[in-house]
Amino acid sequence: MIRWLERNGYNISYLSSVDADRIGTELLEHKVVMSVGHDEYWSAGERTAFEAARDAGRNLAFFSGNEVYWKTRWEDNHRTLVSYKEGDAQGSNEHWDCFGNFNCDPDSTVWTGLWRQNQTGHDGGQPENSLTGQISWADETTAIEVPATATGLRFWRNTGMSAATTLTADTLGYEFDWEQPAFASSNPPGRITFRTPRRQARRTK
Repeated sequence: MIRWLERNGYNISYLSSVDADRIGTELLEHKVVMSVGHDEYWSAGERTAFEAARDAGRNLAFFSGNEVYWKTRWEDNHRTLVSYKEGDAQGSNEHWDCFGNFNCDPDSTVWTGLWRQNQTGHDGGQPENSLTGQISWADETTAIEVPATATGLRFWRNTGMSAATTLTADTLGYEFDWEQPAFASSNPPGRITFRTPRRQARRTK
């Protein structure tokens, strides 16, 4: 993404997750804010900054999967990223020793676990799709089928894609986002689906 943007002469600047937490108002200086890469670990400060940018009319674009997944906090003057992965909204292999435990973290002031974890006593309960429009988790790779209703969208326009075109297996990488009915109520208004995972062709890792 960086190479393509630079090569095509876009006027861009760069901000890290640390910067978004520390000086999140910098997001307001831009028309478009892009999250690129495996942007999985988000502090409350970073998420607040992105939500403020969205509410101020800035365009947000998320070019990854599994983003805004684990809630974190910064320590040691923003040199240490902490997440105890407390809770039970994901499998025990994800939470390790803190699975089903809401008292694993010795610092009880800033809870760290899944953003979607709905449990009283902490500031989770904010599924990632309420910000990004999409939600994890799929621990596999698979193909993409282009829905008939999507071929006219700007994303696919002039690509030669016809209705029901299926791209090759493994087009979608490991931990891609997919529809989860349990969190459908958190989807933002005006959301458009422009592709469908062809899950029967999946390959689990």
